[in-house]
Amino acid sequence: MRLTCLGGAGEIGANSYVLECGARTLLLDSGLHPKKEGRAALPLLSAAPAEPDHILVTHAHLDHVGALPVVSRRFYRARIHMTPVTRRFALRMLRNTVNVLRRRSEESGVAADGSPQSPPLFDFDAVERLEDLIEEHELEEPFSLGAGVEAVFGSAGHIPGAAGLLIRSGGARGRSLFYTGDTCGRSQLLIPAARYPAQADVVLTESTYGGNPHADAVHLDEQLRGLGKLIARTTEAGGLTLIPVFALGRAQE
Repeated sequence: MRLTCLGGAGEIGANSYVLECGARTLLLDSGLHPKKEGRAALPLLSAAPAEPDHILVTHAHLDHVGALPVVSRRFYRARIHMTPVTRRFALRMLRNTVNVLRRRSEESGVAADGSPQSPPLFDFDAVERLEDLIEEHELEEPFSLGAGVEAVFGSAGHIPGAAGLLIRSGGARGRSLFYTGDTCGRSQLLIPAARYPAQADVVLTESTYGGNPHADAVHLDEQLRGLGKLIARTTEAGGLTLIPVFALGRAQE
């Protein structure tokens, strides 16, 4: 196995990794960088050592799936794999991203020839084309990627549909790599804690919070009590409490 980082190494955003695994080349995630614009927000696709045979997506946050329309257009032979829930959320997130990219393009103005200064990275048609390329896989159900390479998604405990990915190559005596994606080892109100494999030769993991207690976990009870009191006061006064939430995951929690 040989791993090449195209984005997300040492920072949050544009997560994408190429795993050369025997006769198969796999692309793990294809995210956008949230603090960069245009093509600078993409993973460094030119650094890919080979064209991937398969693209595997761990979850629907844009720093892991936001570049998928562009990546799929560049590596058009690759099949795309994710869980059914991730597919549902990913397509919704990508359609919303088209609107965001269009607005940013309009705000950037036009060049002397009348063309946009920063044309959007992709459009609705590019998102729709993904639907025929995506293969859904349930959690804990192994699937073959050919040439003796097998993969299986397991719950990552991060957001609905999020999955870690265990990849095995070479059969019982071969090697294995576990990619956690974004992961959470504690149960949440919406989803259970992550489940990790008993063994792997290599672990590729995120480290956003490292070994420190998650601030949300430490203060969650206090936050819930405060919110409850606010809702109670509003209701007792005859009012309504509206909580519009779009962000996928933490805000709903």
